[in-house]
Amino acid sequence: DTVTLAQNKIATIEAKTEELIRFSNPAAEAVVRQDMIDSIAAFTDQQFIDPSVAVNGTVSPASITNGAGSSSMTGTTVALIMADVATLLNRFIAGNISLKAGVWVMHPRTALFLSQQRTAQDVFAFPGITMNGGTFYGMPVITSANVPIDTGNDSYITLMDASEVFLADDGGVTLDVSREASVVMTDVSGAKDRFDRRRQEERIGHGGPSRLSIRTSMPPPGAHSIR
Repeated sequence: DTVTLAQNKIATIEAKTEELIRFSNPAAEAVVRQDMIDSIAAFTDQQFIDPSVAVNGTVSPASITNGAGSSSMTGTTVALIMADVATLLNRFIAGNISLKAGVWVMHPRTALFLSQQRTAQDVFAFPGITMNGGTFYGMPVITSANVPIDTGNDSYITLMDASEVFLADDGGVTLDVSREASVVMTDVSGAKDRFDRRRQEERIGHGGPSRLSIRTSMPPPGAHSIR
């Protein structure tokens, strides 16, 4: 089989005044750069795992869970949780999909809930898992606050074969700076523009040309998974 990974990138623009760059302590440029990198990571995580993210032509790939099989949790007791997990594992077995590289992905809130479950003998049912990860059914757990929580306050537990996930990346984030730019920061009504400008003036003062920062990074491609 041949797999083609199209080139895509994530980009954002942030405006800041020369005064902020010159006089801030700690250095505003380093702080903003790190914030931009963290934001890229959060957005990439969400695009990677959110089942509502569908392919958008050549703009962006679908998430690994988009269109994947899923089932609703039948209950919150240890017995029902184990039954739901067995249903999920049996789907992989029925599909002849190896779980030698199986990985769980879930929200820290979900991992914390599982870590607190106790059996009728008052011992922890899943001692290997914590809100920071660990293992669940012998497979590693990755926790991320970027796993979506839907409008019903529900989240997802995703089990994937990590060996089937392909990544093509250019190796980092590129930060470009320009002093020649026109930027309008506003929503449809324009209210946000006035509020943000007033708040900016109160915080950093008036005047001075602005600088323009642009960040880019390569998001991961789609792959197959079951959630």
